[in-house]
Amino acid sequence: MSGLLLYQLLIGVLTSPALQGYFSVSRGADLLKLLTGVSTLLVLVASGKYLKEHYQHTLEYPTMVALALWFMLFLVQANHLISAFLCIVGFSLNLYVLILYDIAVRPSREAGLKYYYLSTLSSGLVLYGAFLLYALSGSGEFGELYTFFLRDGIRYSELARAAVMLTIFGVFFKLSAVPAHL
Repeated sequence: MSGLLLYQLLIGVLTSPALQGYFSVSRGADLLKLLTGVSTLLVLVASGKYLKEHYQHTLEYPTMVALALWFMLFLVQANHLISAFLCIVGFSLNLYVLILYDIAVRPSREAGLKYYYLSTLSSGLVLYGAFLLYALSGSGEFGELYTFFLRDGIRYSELARAAVMLTIFGVFFKLSAVPAHL
């Protein structure tokens, strides 16, 4: 019972739409944005020694990290499939540049290119799954998708399950998260 109350205080009850429903504002999103900002600050502090050793583009690194943070902050508030996809793609583009930061080293170039090609594949999976979800439910908003699966999801169970699996697997693949890490 206390977990439900905590959920309602942080995320559930106090959610309001922003930017025509593509994003939402809530206490839980604010908490996650704070956690994201603190973790980004820790990454910048921890990479100080690396930046001193690789000083060729000192302004590029914090700029890319700041842009990645900006997209992550929007991703935390995403309330629509398209806004979430665009935030993940924006975040990933900054990661490509950060991976290629030390371009003179062969493994850095190889990792950057592999990550780019695999991310392109995962973008296709996410877009195809999102298209199927939109075609089935008529909306890409997360709340409406939730009510669709509660109400009509059983009627389209196999196709809906495939759409959700494509979308989730594509997102995990794009973020290099388990089970799609390489």
